[in-house]
Amino acid sequence: MFTILPGILVALLYLGVSQGAMPSATKSKYETYLKEFDNQRGQNPGNAQFEANKKGAILFMKSKFEAAGLTVHLQNFSSTDTNNGKAVNGTNLIAVLPGQAYKTAQDEVVVLAAHVDTYGTGAGGVNNDGTGLVGLLAIAEDLAGSKKCTLKNSIIFAAFDLSETGGSYTFCNRSCGSVEFLKNKATYIGSGKIKLAMVMDCIGSFDKSDKSQVFSQSMEKNFHNIVLEEALTDYWGDFLAITGRSDDGVYLQEFERFYKANKVQHDFRVLAFQWNIKGVPTSQNRSNLISGFKGGDHMSFWDADINTILLTDTCYNRGYMKDTCKDDKTCDTISKLSATRYEFMYSAVYSAMRVTKNLTCTGACAMCSPYADCKNNTCICRTGFTGNGVTCTAIPCASCSPYAVCQNDVCVCKAGYTGDGNTCKKVNSGSSLASPHQLLISTFVLLSLVVLLSNAFLYKTV
Repeated sequence: MFTILPGILVALLYLGVSQGAMPSATKSKYETYLKEFDNQRGQNPGNAQFEANKKGAILFMKSKFEAAGLTVHLQNFSSTDTNNGKAVNGTNLIAVLPGQAYKTAQDEVVVLAAHVDTYGTGAGGVNNDGTGLVGLLAIAEDLAGSKKCTLKNSIIFAAFDLSETGGSYTFCNRSCGSVEFLKNKATYIGSGKIKLAMVMDCIGSFDKSDKSQVFSQSMEKNFHNIVLEEALTDYWGDFLAITGRSDDGVYLQEFERFYKANKVQHDFRVLAFQWNIKGVPTSQNRSNLISGFKGGDHMSFWDADINTILLTDTCYNRGYMKDTCKDDKTCDTISKLSATRYEFMYSAVYSAMRVTKNLTCTGACAMCSPYADCKNNTCICRTGFTGNGVTCTAIPCASCSPYAVCQNDVCVCKAGYTGDGNTCKKVNSGSSLASPHQLLISTFVLLSLVVLLSNAFLYKTV
């Protein structure tokens, strides 16, 4: 007999589960590291300051990777695959955390990537892509330190140069740094095979204001239903976008699963944009892909037919990054990152780390539930969950706000407060309007109650 549980389950799936506050030490680290990327690093021939900023960023990362115990390579390259045929020079940073199968045919390597250059000749470089670079450092330090496990498969941390395309100067037709890395990948992984690449490109912008999110015509055409749904909130930029081809679908699902289990705030969302494309994109497919999420290092991996997902806040299509930010050095700066945006960034980075562990660790930690942490090579369910660590089930109402009560195993805010029950805020006496997301959640719960009462009535009549 149907009960209320399916309706409640839908509401829970919509909300996801919060893992709790971002550790204060991690936030301090992010702030400290991001200051190193609060500058312009564009490919502007003759601008000595831009080149010095880029060199400083690479050397900073090199020192941090080495301090964590990783082996670091600087890959210098030159390319004439540019808009005018003139050569451009760049430097990739490749850091290696070797697994037991390092450089053998059995090594199923995970690549985590971001880019070190900034857009054009005027843009700042904190969100694009200082956030991705800090993500690389944070994951490397965790997996080589407090969250390390026995690695079977190796991990590559790549900070690519000359990723950005377009502008009024000599620029690469495709992201040169990642193209050059893939040409010479055997130098870093030997006979190993890249199982998955995750590219973090702009992951720090979160904006719940109306019309803060823009979708291109390509997105409206290829993901029509998703874009229509976003109209319910008048296009808030409150989600992490993850995208991949049909071939990458299983990894989109895996990341989404871990993100929903580990995001810091309940209202952080993840939207998966899976393109109906298999194998190497055709020229027409490339046009759609670039129109949708712009170009980037993920395209280089798809061109090599390597499983890859892009993690992004959509960069110049959201909030303060829109409009003139590509040409304004005062726009993409560390001052724009609020506490909520740090937590949004952390949610993406932590989830990427968990997916990486799931694909590279051996032993017990390779089997941990998304709702468990690995401690002393043992999976342990997080607070609010019960189980053996491999399987963890939510304890009803364990995460209720102090301003909520538990009703039928569901957290419900007390009178005078509003929210999803896990988070409750005092109602502003001047306004009683609920957000579209709150209305949607309330609708799920109300429908479930209606179904329960209906079934109870039918049961009695039978």
